Amino acid sequence: MRTFRQFCEYVGGEYVFGYELEALIVATDPELEAYARAGHGSMSHDRAYALVAKIFGDKLGLDGKVVYDASVGIHGGAPDWVSSQARQKIISPYQIMPFEFKSVEEPMTYGNLSKVMRSLDRLKEVGVFTNKSCGFHVHLSWPNMTAEDTFWVVMQFALDPDSQRFFVPVINGKEMKFTSDKYADLSVVHALRAAAAYISAGDGWDRKMEIGTFMNSASHLFSNQKKRVLRIHPQGTMEWRGPRGFLDDGTAGNAVSFVRDVLVPFRRKVDEYLSNDSAKLTVGASITKEEFLEGLRMSPHETDVEFKKQRIKRNLADA
Repeated sequence: MRTFRQFCEYVGGEYVFGYELEALIVATDPELEAYARAGHGSMSHDRAYALVAKIFGDKLGLDGKVVYDASVGIHGGAPDWVSSQARQKIISPYQIMPFEFKSVEEPMTYGNLSKVMRSLDRLKEVGVFTNKSCGFHVHLSWPNMTAEDTFWVVMQFALDPDSQRFFVPVINGKEMKFTSDKYADLSVVHALRAAAAYISAGDGWDRKMEIGTFMNSASHLFSNQKKRVLRIHPQGTMEWRGPRGFLDDGTAGNAVSFVRDVLVPFRRKVDEYLSNDSAKLTVGASITKEEFLEGLRMSPHETDVEFKKQRIKRNLADA
């Protein structure tokens, strides 16, 4: 059995990953505390969130940008497991600041993954916590990535029964629901499964008609529509919006379990799907990658222009 390090090395560092952490922080930094006492009026928002980014860098070793996020709810206050030093300084709801941390993009190596999981497990030390309104969005990209590659991967995630373990995974021995009707829905999964149900085994004209009907239905689903569990992101990545809730109870080891037991296998599954020349649609019926790409060319779909622009830039940079 491979160790975590060996597994990371096996999946390789060609893939690049980044993430967005939606969370809240108790303003314990002296400048942030003054900002909170003044009802968020003593300095600009940009300055305040730059200070939060500095805390992430100096105390957690995580580089990135911090911005305000209106989707994060303050309801419930700070949980008991947040450091007592932070909770004792709470003087008003204003002192709990919602934000989104946008990490830098890094190769998906053992060292980088280890840094992320250990730092996420230490969030409570700096007064950072999450609640049910918070998400953790993973962005993946790979060399010479195309929108069509991403469509091929998303379709297989939707149709593969084994993918269920990424929507309702086991984290630190506890089953968690990563999907959310409001923030990360499964509509694309359900729609692709429903469309594939009409494909029969065999070949001939009937099968060609069925494949054509399937692709006509499926192609409309391949877009950058937000708040899907899997999204083709206009910045030129595949976004997995699924991870939710695994940091909410502050249990030590949850972040480690997420990276080791869910994120790395997810990345390995993407690699498997990319290398597949065909994909199973229903029992006894499959579609080849050639048929799939031909169907995309024949059917109207939302191949996002901005995605293609960003990929051209990224691919040139990789060259």
